[in-house]
Amino acid sequence: MQQARGLYRAGGWGQAERLCRAILSSQADHFEALSLLGMIAAQTQRTEEAVDLLRRAVAVNPDDATAARNYGHLLTQLKRFDEALASFERLLKLRPDDAEGYNNRGVVLQKLQRTAEALASYEQALRLKPSYAQAYYNRGVALRASDRLEDALRSYDRALALNPHHADSHNNRGVVLQQLNRPQEALRSYEQALAIKADDAEVCSNRGSALLALGRPEEALESCERALAIAPRYAEAHGNRGNALRALKRFDEALASYARALAIRPDCADVHKSRGVALQELERPEEALQSFERALAIRPNDAEGHISYANALMRLRRPEQALQSYARALEIEPEHPWLHGSWLHAKMQLCDWRDLGSRLARLLADVQQGKKAVLPFYALALTDSLALQRQAASTWVSESYRLNSVMPELGKRQRHDKIRLGYYSADFHNHATAYLAAGLFEQHDRSRFELIAVSFGPPRHDDMRERLTAAFDQFVDARTRSDRAVAQLSRDLRIDIAVDLKGFTEHARPGIFSHRAAPLQVSYLGYPGTMSAPFIDYLIADPTLIPPASRQHYSERIVYLPHSYQANDRQRRIADRRFTREELGLPPAGFVFCCFNNAYKISPDTFDVWMRIMKRTEGSVLWLLADSEPAVVNLRQEAEVRGVSGARLVFAPRMPLAEHLARQRLADLFLDTFPYNAHTTASDALWVGLPVLTRTGESFAARVAASLLEAVGLPELITSAPGEYESLATGLAAHPSRLAELREKLQRTRLTVPLFDTELFVRHLEEAYAQMYERYVSGLGPEHLHVHR
Repeated sequence: MQQARGLYRAGGWGQAERLCRAILSSQADHFEALSLLGMIAAQTQRTEEAVDLLRRAVAVNPDDATAARNYGHLLTQLKRFDEALASFERLLKLRPDDAEGYNNRGVVLQKLQRTAEALASYEQALRLKPSYAQAYYNRGVALRASDRLEDALRSYDRALALNPHHADSHNNRGVVLQQLNRPQEALRSYEQALAIKADDAEVCSNRGSALLALGRPEEALESCERALAIAPRYAEAHGNRGNALRALKRFDEALASYARALAIRPDCADVHKSRGVALQELERPEEALQSFERALAIRPNDAEGHISYANALMRLRRPEQALQSYARALEIEPEHPWLHGSWLHAKMQLCDWRDLGSRLARLLADVQQGKKAVLPFYALALTDSLALQRQAASTWVSESYRLNSVMPELGKRQRHDKIRLGYYSADFHNHATAYLAAGLFEQHDRSRFELIAVSFGPPRHDDMRERLTAAFDQFVDARTRSDRAVAQLSRDLRIDIAVDLKGFTEHARPGIFSHRAAPLQVSYLGYPGTMSAPFIDYLIADPTLIPPASRQHYSERIVYLPHSYQANDRQRRIADRRFTREELGLPPAGFVFCCFNNAYKISPDTFDVWMRIMKRTEGSVLWLLADSEPAVVNLRQEAEVRGVSGARLVFAPRMPLAEHLARQRLADLFLDTFPYNAHTTASDALWVGLPVLTRTGESFAARVAASLLEAVGLPELITSAPGEYESLATGLAAHPSRLAELREKLQRTRLTVPLFDTELFVRHLEEAYAQMYERYVSGLGPEHLHVHR
């Protein structure tokens, strides 16, 4: 045996094996020959044979610790974890102070999903051997599995202090840092791992994920492709490659990458989820829903999966199911970023006001503390506080855009003969923004301005798209370009003023402006509030919207137009059709109050006032938009609770704009919502001659209808308190002659008042742009600007 052991140590495994077999032919239970032959079989990848030989060795000498250890190792390789655990337990009975044995026992316990016991085993290994780097590494793995991320990070740091060249520790440390939302540090860890082991596909893929989180999708794609060159069937790398392609807006390629990942590993929940997001961005919501359902079938306790599913349901106008999915996510992870606000928004869509007061109070307290509680757009309908709205926006911006890779600084430009205006939107089709702004685009002075549309919305070929395409000097479809690429395109086009028509609304892409697409960047029309973003220079408003005392709550410099901030299109067509009350579900007689705002704008406080108004106006009805069947049911129930028959609420289905405008002629008074006023819906009503009664607050969104009423010459319909609003509504209903005067005034002055004088509005807005541009070419920074009448 001494000769066989010497040959084994010298690498002469074949000769050593022949000697062992010769011994065993005459002595079948020779312990040392069985043990050494088992080790040779293991080294030469004959694992099953090695296990059999070591099992026989352990049976011959159950008190040999080395045989027990070797046997346990082989069983672990074969994934026979229960047997491996028994072998390591035997080892530790023989050697209770064996640190390596406790470490190996921990590994097997971890594989058996007995994480707490695994941690205890690693702790014992470290008590016995405080400088045991591998045990610190394995302890980090168990701590991460227990969601103790900070502890896991410390364990990896300790492992690396002891063994700086352990690539897996660098890699796993990076994974934990990414989970802690520290991608820059994660990237450094991955780079250190690759410096040690350059051909590690997992690290290359993880590096791509970190680069993507840092807003560097081109580099992320390259890193994932490097991973796949090393390991072509690495499913996670195909998934991460798909994510990079999705960030680059190369959706078809992203879907192909996800398909390859799922062909290799059909049970990868993250890839199903990412595929769903891509399908959603391609306006294929039903398919997206199916992908999210598959992800949840695989991982039913994934809060992020339930949120993605709920978001898809909201896009499909199925808020009741969405609310259930948001609620499930809250059960799993109550502190998930932005989730509480999304859940409340879904409740508001349904007019489900149960427990709203207490949940809203908690949400607003979280916003005040800078927590990631609610998306900025959702906050507009939940509070009138300018301070809270700004805080919500600031939290979102600092979280979403702080990591964007920085493009080269935009150099100073010389004066152009024409100011190059870029309008950026996803809504250059039949959409509320286009209905308002079409005339603006058409009437810009082409001798002073060059107009460029940058469209990142769906490819809808309707009459409005055709009209708008003709209105611009250039119409750029940027759907398939990344934010950085659109910013670079804008620079290449030498756009002087980039006007963001989206803000934080659906399909918005503030990331374009975070890369500084143009020397001057302006928020206008789409988002009624501050973006609290350092990359937005100006916000276009008017004196009614933002009094001087309110400017402290806006990060932008304010551009004051002399009348209303809102553009309006005189070509907005009203259908010739004459509706009857009967066909619209209205009673033959009685006063018709109406509000065609989206359901989420109807707060319980506003509804309280509406019901008091109806009680005081005998025979009246309230005509509302039928947003969803559950919202209809809930509103009727809420009316009954307040002593008003649910039958007095009439619900109007959605219909094409021209017909919708025509049917409004049968209403008597439009009742506005608070704190999120009617915007396009208010100008729609005024355009058809329907008076609008509003209540103002302090926020932009709560002052829009007042701005419109000032510009249309009806300031008497602006109130500032619930009691005043209620009294004026009931007074107008009780005195038809007063209401008739208001209607007659609207009809008579409609084409002469500033609100609907598109040409006058365009001249004022152009003056605002000119003032911004003059300051820029003169070397002056943005400042509050006033355009005079």
